[in-house]
Amino acid sequence: MSVATDDSTVPASLWEAARRSLGVPIRAWALYLGVKVAQVSHLELGRRSGAALLARVLPLRPVLPPPWGTGPPTVPLELPLPVVAPVAAPVPVPTGAAHHDLLRAHLMTSQTAANLRAGLMARHQRVAILARQRAAVDLLMLTPVPRPAHTQRLLEVLQLEIEIATAPNGPLDAARLAHDMLRLWLLETEAAAVGAWLGVPTG
Repeated sequence: MSVATDDSTVPASLWEAARRSLGVPIRAWALYLGVKVAQVSHLELGRRSGAALLARVLPLRPVLPPPWGTGPPTVPLELPLPVVAPVAAPVPVPTGAAHHDLLRAHLMTSQTAANLRAGLMARHQRVAILARQRAAVDLLMLTPVPRPAHTQRLLEVLQLEIEIATAPNGPLDAARLAHDMLRLWLLETEAAAVGAWLGVPTG
Protein backbone atom coordinates (compact mmCIF):
# COMPACT_ATOMS: atom_id res chain seq x y z
CA MET A 1 0.00 0.00 0.00
CA SER A 2 1.38 3.41 -0.90
CA VAL A 3 1.55 6.17 1.71
CA ALA A 4 -0.12 9.44 0.88
CA THR A 5 2.32 12.35 0.66
CA ASP A 6 -0.19 15.14 0.07
CA ASP A 7 -0.89 16.78 3.40
CA SER A 8 -4.36 17.81 2.25
CA THR A 9 -5.41 14.26 3.23
CA VAL A 10 -3.98 14.57 6.74
CA PRO A 11 -5.98 16.30 9.49
CA ALA A 12 -4.16 19.39 10.73
CA SER A 13 -4.56 18.13 14.27
CA LEU A 14 -2.27 15.18 13.46
CA TRP A 15 0.76 17.38 13.96
CA GLU A 16 -0.22 18.42 17.46
CA ALA A 17 -1.66 15.01 18.31
CA ALA A 18 1.59 13.27 17.39
CA ARG A 19 3.70 15.56 19.57
CA ARG A 20 1.36 15.60 22.56
CA SER A 21 0.50 11.90 22.39
CA LEU A 22 4.19 11.06 22.59
CA GLY A 23 4.97 13.69 25.22
CA VAL A 24 7.79 15.16 23.14
CA PRO A 25 8.95 18.70 24.06
CA ILE A 26 8.32 21.15 21.24
CA ARG A 27 12.03 21.88 20.69
CA ALA A 28 12.85 18.19 20.40
CA TRP A 29 9.91 17.74 18.03
CA ALA A 30 11.19 20.60 15.87
CA LEU A 31 14.60 18.90 15.69
CA TYR A 32 12.96 15.64 14.67
CA LEU A 33 11.01 17.36 11.90
CA GLY A 34 14.04 19.43 10.90
CA VAL A 35 12.22 22.75 11.26
CA LYS A 36 12.26 25.78 13.53
CA VAL A 37 10.09 25.85 16.64
CA ALA A 38 7.88 28.52 15.09
CA GLN A 39 7.16 26.25 12.13
CA VAL A 40 5.91 23.55 14.50
CA SER A 41 3.26 25.99 15.68
CA HIS A 42 2.37 26.76 12.08
CA LEU A 43 1.95 23.07 11.30
CA GLU A 44 -0.30 22.59 14.32
CA LEU A 45 -2.41 25.52 13.13
CA GLY A 46 -2.99 23.77 9.80
CA ARG A 47 -0.32 25.27 7.53
CA ARG A 48 0.71 23.06 4.63
CA SER A 49 3.82 21.01 5.17
CA GLY A 50 4.97 19.02 2.17
CA ALA A 51 5.98 15.42 1.59
CA ALA A 52 9.33 15.65 3.41
CA LEU A 53 7.75 16.49 6.75
CA LEU A 54 4.92 14.01 6.31
CA ALA A 55 7.51 11.30 5.69
CA ARG A 56 8.70 11.87 9.26
CA VAL A 57 5.36 11.93 11.06
CA LEU A 58 3.34 9.30 9.17
CA PRO A 59 5.59 6.37 10.23
CA LEU A 60 4.60 7.14 13.84
CA ARG A 61 0.92 6.53 13.20
CA PRO A 62 1.06 2.88 14.41
CA VAL A 63 1.59 4.17 17.97
CA LEU A 64 -0.78 7.14 17.89
CA PRO A 65 -4.35 6.79 19.22
CA PRO A 66 -7.34 7.04 16.87
CA PRO A 67 -8.32 9.02 14.89
CA TRP A 68 -4.73 10.10 14.20
CA GLY A 69 -3.23 6.64 14.18
CA THR A 70 -3.83 2.93 14.58
CA GLY A 71 -2.48 2.53 18.11
CA PRO A 72 -4.58 1.71 21.18
CA PRO A 73 -7.33 4.27 21.85
CA THR A 74 -7.07 6.66 24.75
CA VAL A 75 -9.26 5.33 27.55
CA PRO A 76 -10.78 8.11 29.69
CA LEU A 77 -9.82 7.75 33.33
CA GLU A 78 -12.68 7.46 35.78
CA LEU A 79 -12.14 8.28 39.44
CA PRO A 80 -15.64 7.94 40.92
CA LEU A 81 -16.46 9.92 44.02
CA PRO A 82 -17.02 7.85 47.18
CA VAL A 83 -20.62 7.12 48.10
CA VAL A 84 -21.35 7.90 51.73
CA ALA A 85 -24.45 6.22 53.11
CA PRO A 86 -26.63 8.45 55.33
CA VAL A 87 -25.98 7.74 58.99
CA ALA A 88 -27.18 9.27 62.21
CA ALA A 89 -24.87 12.10 63.31
CA PRO A 90 -22.76 10.99 66.31
CA VAL A 91 -23.21 14.35 67.99
CA PRO A 92 -25.37 17.39 67.29
CA VAL A 93 -23.97 19.86 64.80
CA PRO A 94 -22.23 22.62 66.77
CA THR A 95 -23.15 26.24 66.37
CA GLY A 96 -21.34 29.52 66.52
CA ALA A 97 -17.55 29.64 66.35
CA ALA A 98 -17.21 25.85 66.57
CA HIS A 99 -19.39 25.42 63.49
CA HIS A 100 -17.36 28.05 61.66
CA ASP A 101 -14.09 26.27 62.50
CA LEU A 102 -15.45 22.89 61.40
CA LEU A 103 -16.76 24.38 58.16
CA ARG A 104 -13.41 25.98 57.40
CA ALA A 105 -11.59 22.69 58.06
CA HIS A 106 -14.10 20.88 55.84
CA LEU A 107 -13.51 23.32 52.99
CA MET A 108 -9.74 22.88 53.33
CA THR A 109 -10.13 19.10 53.21
CA SER A 110 -12.36 19.36 50.14
CA GLN A 111 -9.86 21.62 48.37
CA THR A 112 -6.96 19.30 49.21
CA ALA A 113 -8.94 16.39 47.78
CA ALA A 114 -9.79 18.35 44.63
CA ASN A 115 -6.13 19.27 44.09
CA LEU A 116 -5.04 15.66 44.62
CA ARG A 117 -7.73 14.42 42.22
CA ALA A 118 -6.58 16.83 39.51
CA GLY A 119 -2.97 15.77 40.02
CA LEU A 120 -3.85 12.08 39.82
CA MET A 121 -5.82 12.62 36.64
CA ALA A 122 -2.79 14.31 35.07
CA ARG A 123 -0.47 11.54 36.26
CA HIS A 124 -2.74 8.83 34.85
CA GLN A 125 -2.73 10.68 31.51
CA ARG A 126 1.06 10.59 31.75
CA VAL A 127 0.86 6.81 32.21
CA ALA A 128 -0.93 6.59 28.84
CA ILE A 129 1.75 8.77 27.25
CA LEU A 130 4.42 6.54 28.79
CA ALA A 131 2.88 3.48 27.12
CA ARG A 132 2.93 5.25 23.74
CA GLN A 133 6.52 6.40 24.31
CA ARG A 134 7.59 2.80 24.93
CA ALA A 135 5.75 1.66 21.82
CA ALA A 136 7.41 4.44 19.81
CA VAL A 137 10.86 3.41 21.08
CA ASP A 138 10.17 -0.18 20.01
CA LEU A 139 9.04 1.10 16.61
CA LEU A 140 12.07 3.35 16.11
CA MET A 141 14.44 0.60 17.22
CA LEU A 142 13.35 -1.31 14.13
CA THR A 143 15.02 1.34 11.97
CA PRO A 144 18.20 -0.16 10.47
CA VAL A 145 21.50 1.04 11.94
CA PRO A 146 22.99 3.51 11.31
CA ARG A 147 19.74 5.34 11.85
CA PRO A 148 19.02 8.74 10.33
CA ALA A 149 20.09 11.54 12.68
CA HIS A 150 16.53 12.80 13.24
CA THR A 151 15.34 9.29 14.14
CA GLN A 152 18.20 8.76 16.58
CA ARG A 153 17.50 12.13 18.24
CA LEU A 154 13.83 11.31 18.76
CA LEU A 155 14.73 7.86 20.08
CA GLU A 156 17.08 9.39 22.66
CA VAL A 157 14.50 11.99 23.71
CA LEU A 158 11.85 9.32 24.24
CA GLN A 159 14.25 7.12 26.20
CA LEU A 160 15.13 10.05 28.47
CA GLU A 161 11.46 10.90 29.03
CA ILE A 162 10.78 7.27 29.98
CA GLU A 163 13.74 7.22 32.35
CA ILE A 164 12.58 10.37 34.14
CA ALA A 165 8.96 9.21 34.40
CA THR A 166 9.83 5.81 35.81
CA ALA A 167 12.49 6.90 38.31
CA PRO A 168 12.07 5.38 41.81
CA ASN A 169 9.52 7.38 43.83
CA GLY A 170 8.87 9.49 40.75
CA PRO A 171 5.39 10.71 39.77
CA LEU A 172 4.56 7.42 38.02
CA ASP A 173 6.03 5.10 40.65
CA ALA A 174 3.40 2.38 41.18
CA ALA A 175 3.62 2.43 44.98
CA ARG A 176 3.32 6.22 45.08
CA LEU A 177 0.32 6.17 42.76
CA ALA A 178 -1.41 3.54 44.92
CA HIS A 179 -0.68 5.53 48.08
CA ASP A 180 -2.11 8.72 46.60
CA MET A 181 -5.20 6.90 45.32
CA LEU A 182 -5.86 5.65 48.86
CA ARG A 183 -5.23 9.12 50.26
CA LEU A 184 -7.70 10.58 47.77
CA TRP A 185 -10.36 8.07 48.78
CA LEU A 186 -9.86 8.88 52.47
CA LEU A 187 -9.96 12.64 51.92
CA GLU A 188 -13.05 12.54 49.74
CA THR A 189 -14.82 10.13 52.09
CA GLU A 190 -14.10 12.45 55.02
CA ALA A 191 -15.19 15.52 53.06
CA ALA A 192 -18.46 13.86 52.00
CA ALA A 193 -19.28 12.60 55.51
CA VAL A 194 -18.44 15.84 57.30
CA GLY A 195 -20.16 17.89 54.62
CA ALA A 196 -23.33 15.86 55.05
CA TRP A 197 -23.12 16.26 58.83
CA LEU A 198 -22.70 20.03 58.56
CA GLY A 199 -25.43 20.30 55.96
CA VAL A 200 -23.11 21.63 53.26
CA PRO A 201 -24.85 21.53 49.83
CA THR A 202 -23.22 19.20 47.28
CA GLY A 203 -22.92 19.46 43.53
